[in-house]
Amino acid sequence: MRKTLIISLICLATLPVHANGVIVGAEQIAAYLPVIKGKKIGIVANQSSMVKDIHLVDFLVAINTRIDCIFAVEHGFRGTADAGEHISSYTDKTTGIPVRSLYDGGIGKPSPEVMAELDVVIFDLQDVGLRYYTYLTNLAKLMEACADSETLLLILDRPNPINGNDIDGILANEDKLSFIAAHTTPVRYGLTIGELGMMMNDERKIEADIRLSYGATEAKVPDIVDCVVDITETGSALKAAGLKIIDTILVSYTEVVVNPAAFEVPEKRHAMEQLMTLLQGVLEARGKVLVKLNVAKENLEAVIAQLPAMKTPTVNELWGQGGYAVETVVEKRQINIMIPALRDAGATDILELPLSKIVH
Repeated sequence: MRKTLIISLICLATLPVHANGVIVGAEQIAAYLPVIKGKKIGIVANQSSMVKDIHLVDFLVAINTRIDCIFAVEHGFRGTADAGEHISSYTDKTTGIPVRSLYDGGIGKPSPEVMAELDVVIFDLQDVGLRYYTYLTNLAKLMEACADSETLLLILDRPNPINGNDIDGILANEDKLSFIAAHTTPVRYGLTIGELGMMMNDERKIEADIRLSYGATEAKVPDIVDCVVDITETGSALKAAGLKIIDTILVSYTEVVVNPAAFEVPEKRHAMEQLMTLLQGVLEARGKVLVKLNVAKENLEAVIAQLPAMKTPTVNELWGQGGYAVETVVEKRQINIMIPALRDAGATDILELPLSKIVH
């Protein structure tokens, strides 16, 4: 079975939607836009797929994101069809994007021919927290289609509207699964649709690689909660929500762990040391950029004075032009102040280049 990367933007299952302070997966634009930029995109969405007060599809079109097709589930893309009504393929009048019914062909998922045309499929549907909801089966079948075609599946998660804590009802039997029972869960499964998708992926052996990118869950304190316990790198999201950090429960850090027996083998130890060289090179390059520029001979000293080089800048004489090429590594946070100063000092043809690694 081919493997598919599924990125699930998860929001806290026990909290209500945006009106009460939770930012849903579809609103985490900065997190998922780099994943879909420049890709051929299919999207599974309906009337619940909102980014604040605008539909997700309309929003993506407005920011010039390419959407090749929309996949319609029960009730249709805009939610205008009755329950059980057959959804046919058509063209959306608002956007001009072709809408493909997941029910055409009788297999409940996109055909291999359609999937071959796509790089990414976005899934953004609000579920109701109950096993009978057909959108769970849509997700399960879509995961299979993406796995078979090696197409990336991006799940934009939303809260479980009847909370993500309570579990109730009997388990569905494996031999009696159907379109209203996608997996062997209780009637009330206590998960968001993204979390349930990950569980189905694991337990049904769909063999998809799942990576989580959690959505923001900063609620309006004290409207619906008294405090928030959050995992954060900088705490900036908490501060932006007007919250005060009152205590730190734990601090995590990264360790590289090796097998002691393997470390005693010279060849393996050398390979480990080479890997560490690459990792340390990436860390060293964080927050730094390479600056390259040209400068006339009479302005060289003035330009050099503006450069806080790691050691000393590299200076090479230009062929037959009476000037010099200068390059050095500087802190990225300084570059926007430095470039105008370099230009004032006489530098020309200034280039700012990103760095992947710095190995000493």
